[in-house]
Amino acid sequence: MRQERDAQLFPADNCSRQATAVSSAAASAQAVTPQMRCIVASWLSEVAAEFRLQQETLFLAVRLLDRFQAVSPAGVPRNVLQLVAVACMMVASKQDEVSHPSVDDFTEIAADAFQRDDLLRMERLLLDQLEWRVQLPTAYTFLHVFAQALSGRLSRRAIALSAYLSEVSLLDHLLAATPPSLVAAAALAVAAAWHGGGGGGDVVAALRAATGYSAAELAPVAARLLHLLHCAGAADAAPAHQPLVFVREKYAHESWLCISRQDAAGAAATAAALGLSLGTAVGAGLPYQPHPVAPQWHAQPAVVAA
Repeated sequence: MRQERDAQLFPADNCSRQATAVSSAAASAQAVTPQMRCIVASWLSEVAAEFRLQQETLFLAVRLLDRFQAVSPAGVPRNVLQLVAVACMMVASKQDEVSHPSVDDFTEIAADAFQRDDLLRMERLLLDQLEWRVQLPTAYTFLHVFAQALSGRLSRRAIALSAYLSEVSLLDHLLAATPPSLVAAAALAVAAAWHGGGGGGDVVAALRAATGYSAAELAPVAARLLHLLHCAGAADAAPAHQPLVFVREKYAHESWLCISRQDAAGAAATAAALGLSLGTAVGAGLPYQPHPVAPQWHAQPAVVAA
């Protein structure tokens, strides 16, 4: 099933020429859509799980993909999307892993859609385009920082939910446009409101003080995260939301306290604690304006429409 999907999304023809000619190819190739970005981000999550990579590696890989999209004059052409994504994962693994997969491992997991030399050339192109600035802060980075600032005040389920929300956010092109510190803060705000117990509101207030973000700044991002949570729960019945299934099932594991299986009824109390209307937050999401430096993924509609 996954190989059939990959074959449709990531054609392997002319790969040896694509890696060294991505700039010229971008001018003529059809641009990547938000839904394709969502699919490739979900696939990267699968790759990270397959290689048992750290969460930091996955988040950095997606961040590098978005940065490459942002600095490339014509964006990433869809016929090299998988190659670029794998190159991002390879660079990220070299930053965060003690022992990272080899070039041959990455080539094999992509079903040999390209040759190892193509991947090495794309890695060099990626590094050149990013001017070797590859140690970027991610939402997961800030999640650690903020959780430490609230040490002892967050339940285990709140921490698990914030991790789930942060990973789901990787699949959304609008949240790719948001400062990672704001995504992490909003994820923790939702998680604390949902699983903070009797002191949940106090934890949210402490989080605002620790992060410097106001309720007005957290609200639209929190609403977007609740919307994504709703989409993940309904993904089996909605083809456009299928990429969310893998992340949802990942967090249904006992190691994550089965957090993605929690009762959706808790969303109402969570939204109310954050000053949001459940119908607005989950059903449609608040009006959301991406951060001005965000990568522009050319397409109509996003996989999770606002």
